[in-house]
Amino acid sequence: VFPGAMVAPATAAPPRRILQFWDRRPPDEVMTLIQAWRDTHPDCEHTLLDEPTSRGFIAERLGGRAAEAFDRCHHPAMKSDFVRLVWLHAHGGAYLDADEVCRKSIGPILDALAHVEFIACISTDPAPYVHNLFMAARPGARVLGVAIEDMLDRLSKPDAPQRPDIWQTTGPGAVTRAVGRVLLEACGSQGGPHGLIALTTDLNYRAFAGTDDGLAYKKTREGNWRMA
Repeated sequence: VFPGAMVAPATAAPPRRILQFWDRRPPDEVMTLIQAWRDTHPDCEHTLLDEPTSRGFIAERLGGRAAEAFDRCHHPAMKSDFVRLVWLHAHGGAYLDADEVCRKSIGPILDALAHVEFIACISTDPAPYVHNLFMAARPGARVLGVAIEDMLDRLSKPDAPQRPDIWQTTGPGAVTRAVGRVLLEACGSQGGPHGLIALTTDLNYRAFAGTDDGLAYKKTREGNWRMA
């Protein structure tokens, strides 16, 4: 059983927390975007993690094996992928990429966590997948536990590649597999999938947030994981 696997009951008040990540001090252009999320959500506890605080949190929460797996993440995007799953599983709330542009409050999404464990958006691609640039969850959400176990297994194998595929190992691929597994198992159980997962389209999510593709850091290999 994954540590902390008990899920907060549906009657509990939804967590009012927002997590974002930058591996070091964010550039001014990114800090401006982060501050907009803080200003728009004065009722939410806002946490900004960097690489050292993320590693410390993971080591304290899951132990040395997980911290070593975190060290094998060869790009800041992977480290961000990793810690967002562990942090949301522990605390609940919402995660948003630091380059997301705040369009309006995500309060309605957080309120919906009173009725469902996990909320994310699904792509409109011909082969759809679940995005991880935004996720909201109650503490202990099953999808997150499954995704973390999968991620740790892939990063901890003795024959794991030195530079594993980011998308599949820690990114949307890991979350998509976890959503599929949880739904499949729930459909085969007596309770069914009710209250587990809510997926919206990325188009609907874009009413709340946009992406600024003109940020300077996205033009570098270090900043843009797609170039890594």
